Amino acid sequence: MSHQGFTLKIKTWFAVEFIGDEFFYFGRYRYSPIDVQHITPARTGDRRFTLSFYHAHDPEGVRDTVYESQTLERGGQFHLARCYERQPVRIMHMFEIDWDWLIDRFGLRGVDQKENVTRNSSFNR
Repeated sequence: MSHQGFTLKIKTWFAVEFIGDEFFYFGRYRYSPIDVQHITPARTGDRRFTLSFYHAHDPEGVRDTVYESQTLERGGQFHLARCYERQPVRIMHMFEIDWDWLIDRFGLRGVDQKENVTRNSSFNR
């Protein structure tokens, strides 16, 4: 039986939680909705790829972001990758975005908006 891992797709919004020592000043981790713009496999056989995305909640205001990354693990519901050009180590935990995650992380309210938020929706930039 083959196991299909979680797959990132371009032009799709995902939730990402950044894990690393640099974020303990702000709490356990940082988080953001991201809109994946490009995924380019390195084709080196070591699970490396370039991830370009719109970073909706970057604290410094950087929106268009590119990370040289390496897949650590892919489950059925998540993708765990290390940003290998970053020091200290930065890990990205990526998964499907949903309304409950947005409410938990950003305190968003509005039942009428809930129906408009799906994995493939275009958030206003």
